[in-house]
Formats: sequence, C-alpha cells, structure tokens
Amino acid sequence: IPNNTLNTDIIRANINPLLKNRIDPNNISIAVATVTNSRGQTINLIAVSGQSLKGNAPSTVTINGKNYQVVNTDSGSIGSYVYALPNKTNYNHAEIKLASYLQDNYKGQRINVNMAIQNTSRRSVGMCNGCSQSMPDFARQNRNFNIKIYEGSTMRNP
Repeated sequence: IPNNTLNTDIIRANINPLLKNRIDPNNISIAVATVTNSRGQTINLIAVSGQSLKGNAPSTVTINGKNYQVVNTDSGSIGSYVYALPNKTNYNHAEIKLASYLQDNYKGQRINVNMAIQNTSRRSVGMCNGCSQSMPDFARQNRNFNIKIYEGSTMRNP
C-alpha cells in the first residue's frame, strides 16, 4: 500500500465510533480509496461492509489526521453477483459501495483511484468471488478511470 491514507489496519483500529453497538471492527470488511481528479484535487473515501455503520454516523470522519468521506450505501449502479449459495450477493460490500459512489459521481471524468480492501477471512483473502467479477465490470464501465486495487485480509476469521 503506497501510503497511510490507504492503510486499512489504521482505519480498522480507529473506526469503532462509527459502528453500531455490537459490531466488532475485527469482523467486517473495510475499503478505503483516494481519488485524484485532473486538477490534482484528492479526496479520501471509506466504506464498511453491510449495514455496520450507526444510523447517525457522520458523513465525514478524521482518522490519523486524514479526512475521509463516509460512503454508507451501495446505489446498485455497478450491479451484483452471487458469490455463495443460496443467492448471497455482493450487494452492499464495502468495495462495491465505493465503486458505485465513484461511478455515480465521476462517470466520464478522468480520475486516478487507489483502493485498498481488507476482509477478515483466512480462506478467501481480499475480494469475494462476486466482487472479483464486479470490479472488472466497474473498470470497463469507467474507462477514463485509472484504477489500482490493493487487497488483503486480517486472517482473523474462517
């Protein structure tokens, strides 16, 4: 990972105030992104899997001195894939929330995107099979985006 802005371990260690009670930050997937437009302006984005955020979670948060815009919904603009039976899809996964946000807000623009994704699985490190299909779709639908994705896992869960 090229910089601390994308360091999911730092994010995970500081995200608890955004999460619903009883949500353990060690049991959710986290995705962060830096987005730089053609004018050199950069914003940072953060998302977590599912509906883990508190209902009153702020729209922006500062972690380790960096400001992040919180993306808490998946608009569905990327689409979803079944990755486990019966009919478990990747809708609302952290990285898909970020991808749909980027497509909805930057389609047609030239941007550089660096995204880091961290799940908690020992068996399936990084994106699930569904997200591994959705992200190439996202790239094909947004050919003006220069996208780099870093994936990993905490290796804490099966």
